[in-house]
Order: sequence, then C-alpha cells, then structure tokens
Amino acid sequence: MRSRSVLLLLALVTFALVFCSQIPLKSPERIVPKPRHPSRTLISSSSKGLAQPQEPLPPKWEDKRGPTASQPDFPSHAGTLAPTLAPRLQPRTPRPRNHVVLTRHDPRVPPECAGGVFHWSSTQPKYGLCTHGYGDVVSSFFLRDGFWRDCQPLPPLLARLQKGFDVKNPTVVDVGANIGSCAVWLAVSNHAKVFAFEPMSLNLEMLRVSIQFNGLEDDIVLIPSGAADINSSQVLYSEHGNLGNSVIMRSSQNHGPAQQDVLKRARQWGTQTITTQLIDDTVKEHVHLMKLDCQGCEYKALLGARALLKTHGVDIVRTEFDPSFLRAQGDSPLSLLELLWEHQFTIYDGMNQHLITREGAAQFIEQKEKQATDLVAISKGILLRNDITWDDVIH
Repeated sequence: MRSRSVLLLLALVTFALVFCSQIPLKSPERIVPKPRHPSRTLISSSSKGLAQPQEPLPPKWEDKRGPTASQPDFPSHAGTLAPTLAPRLQPRTPRPRNHVVLTRHDPRVPPECAGGVFHWSSTQPKYGLCTHGYGDVVSSFFLRDGFWRDCQPLPPLLARLQKGFDVKNPTVVDVGANIGSCAVWLAVSNHAKVFAFEPMSLNLEMLRVSIQFNGLEDDIVLIPSGAADINSSQVLYSEHGNLGNSVIMRSSQNHGPAQQDVLKRARQWGTQTITTQLIDDTVKEHVHLMKLDCQGCEYKALLGARALLKTHGVDIVRTEFDPSFLRAQGDSPLSLLELLWEHQFTIYDGMNQHLITREGAAQFIEQKEKQATDLVAISKGILLRNDITWDDVIH
C-alpha cells in the first residue's frame, strides 16, 4: 500500500513538471523612459508605421559660436588669398558670460538682417551689428570677439583727443567702412559724427541695417562710393570670404607689373562697378580723426581731400600702409608719406610707435614690403600743445 502511494506521488510530480514546461513564461514589462521634452514624444503612425512627433518641435537655434582664441589672424591686407572661415571646420569653445548672439529666429533681430547674422558687441556701451556671418573674415572676428581688431585703437585714441581739446561731438572720416565695425563703434562710444565711405553693395546692405537699428541716422553720413582723386566709375575686385580685401582698379588705367600681379590674384574674385568721389565734395568741416583702409587707395583718397587738409584741417590720420597695394594703384609709397609731410603731419609707425623721418623713409618702406602696417599721422597743431604728447594720443 505504501509503495502504491509513492508511485502515485511520483506520477503527479512528473505530470506537473511536464504541464508547466508547456506554458511560456511571461516576460517582465518593459519600462519606457519618460521623454525629456514633451514635444518629442513619439507615436506610431498608422499609415506608414513610422515614428512621428506628437507636436511641432521648437525652432532650431543656429550655433553661432566662434573659433577658438588660438585661431590665427587673417590680415585684410594679406598678399595671398586669406582662407574662408568655415564654421564647420572650427573647434567649438564655450561661450563666455554675457556673450549674446542673436539669430534670425530671435524677435529682437531686425528683419532686414535676415540675410546676415546679427550680433551684439562686447564693448561698452553695446551696439548691434549686422554681419555676413562666418563666411567673411571681418564678420567672423566680430562674431568671435564682439569687435573688429583694427578698430580697437580708435575709440581710446579719439577719447584722448576729446579730453585734451574738450570736444563733445568729434568729426570722423571713415574710408573703407566695410560693415560699419569702426563707424558704428565710434558713433556710439564717442558720440562722433562719422562720414562713412563704402562702395560695395553687400557691405552697404549690412551697414544700413546697423545704422537704423542703433538709431544713428543723424550720426553716420553714409556715402555709397569709394574715396579717390576723381569722380568716376571704376571696377572693384573683392575676394570671396574676405570682402574687406577689395581692390579698386580703374578701367582706363594702363596696367603695369604691379597691377598685373594684383589682377592675377584677383582673377577668381568677384567684381562690381562702383563710383568714386572726392572727400572734399562731402566733408567741409574740421575733422578730428581720419581712418583710411582701402587696400591701396589711401594716397588717392588723400589727394581728394587736399582742400579739407588745407582749409579745415585734420588732427589725426590713421591709415593702412601697404607698399604693394599702393604700387598696384600706380602710386609710390613715398608719395603717401610726402603728402602727409606736406600738410605738416608728424608720422609714426602704428605697429612699434617709431618716428618716420625723411632720411629713414626708404629703409622704412623696404621693411614694410612684406609686412604692412598702419601709419599714425599727428598734425602739427596737436603736438605744439604742451599738455598733449604722443604718449597721450597713442597709449
């Protein structure tokens, strides 16, 4: 009897094991993580079986961070083609505090700047500037630093002049205004009246927007022409990716070796027919600061300002000095120095602050054949003031 009970128990256990092995075990419920953004919850599409957003995604903000601080400088007067700063090739760095870049999605951006990139300056007081974006050298540096490096010496230079002569609203002539990096800065920080000469249509579009946005219609007089010694139509060659590197070549000019060299390099550049005019036709008042940066047209621009220099006077001239570009215009580098000396200017090398004399002019020009510089010419009237020195003006 006992053996029969044991056999029955074993049969029941065997049956139970066989029965349970035929039932599939239920897998544990899959835990779906909660989405981080409610607008990105995915639902299955009944038509195509694809995942679709439940509601429209928020607008995508463009990444406008600039290149790193180790990015090398690309001078606008470079003899070779300066590389285009493509944002996708630049390493990314965290934005500093208070570094605000407005994109076209921001309601504070002027609608007229929809074709460019709007950016606040890092200077005080702040101003907004409409730029070409990272495809242009000047705009790229402004987006990275909040100012254009060639303009940096000008506000303190003009401020010291204002303090020494008690000038509240100085007058400035800006030849080669580009997108307004210097003109807008001086109008905002120094309350200056600026005569801005800029012939290129693309730069003019950006500059007009910036003038209107900052409320500077009464402070900046925009002249949509290049400054020269004659009123005429000329051809402007502009480097792609560096619109600040634009060279004026007269159509009627007999091109010598220097001009042919520039034309050879500019063969792939964009061209535009522009107008040029004399500074004397527009500016008929005393000028406290004249800035010249027009890739070799500086001498001809000063020739067109002879009446201004003689009659009304200019306190300080800060001009680019590139012998190769001057020769490309058919001008001698020495002629530019002689013209400034003729009007009683004392000339200094803006790079090392050395005095330039007639005796050392030839050696100075030879030194600058491969490395251009800026000249700072100070009028005799300022240097005769006992309380105004070179150190006060330049430092």
